Amino acid sequence: MAAESPFTKDLLRFLAELSLNNNKTWFDAHKLRYVLQVKQPFEAFVEDLLARTAKLERCRPVPVKDAVFRIYRDIRFSKDKTPYKTHVSAIMSRTGRRDMQVPGLYVQLGPDLVGIAGGAYTPTPENLVRIRRAIGRRGSELGRLLRAAPFRRLFEGKLLGEVNKIVPPEFRDAVGRQPLIANKQFYYWAEYPPATALRKDLVSFVMKHHVAARPVNRWLERAMGTRGR
Repeated sequence: MAAESPFTKDLLRFLAELSLNNNKTWFDAHKLRYVLQVKQPFEAFVEDLLARTAKLERCRPVPVKDAVFRIYRDIRFSKDKTPYKTHVSAIMSRTGRRDMQVPGLYVQLGPDLVGIAGGAYTPTPENLVRIRRAIGRRGSELGRLLRAAPFRRLFEGKLLGEVNKIVPPEFRDAVGRQPLIANKQFYYWAEYPPATALRKDLVSFVMKHHVAARPVNRWLERAMGTRGR
């Protein structure tokens, strides 16, 4: 029997319509569509990814509820008061959303793009120092991992992130040799057309990225000391 995509065009259609009608009245009127066309298929997709992640990491699968991000936006401190995200997303790791200091693979599906990312997106101040020190000591090792063929092919061999114009005195000599020390974030990102969500092999496609990124994630985990969590 031929494999089928986890999703139909209804998922992308709903999210596209939501982007044009981002208000509670419209969402409440279409709540059943959201549950049947978006929420339930996405949770089943994530459950499959989590099972494969657990096998890869030799750990227990994270509950789906701890991996999927809510579609409701936190607007308390935002100038943008639209109440809903116009994409669905989840994080595949040993801890899910419970501990975002543990690097994993982030997946985002929306009407404008499919994104696959990971790394250390919001390291705590303490973990930022640990990563910078690890780059100073073992930056060449990290460089080799970034240049590895699978990571280079899928993520262009790059760690992205906001960069400090001025680094603490401890790192000023090393930053010339290892420019990544100036980063405040250390994440990778691959972007695809929205129709990628309809691929029959979507789960395997995402896991290919996970396997390619795993050595970089493990390096970041060792740097931060989160491997045993």
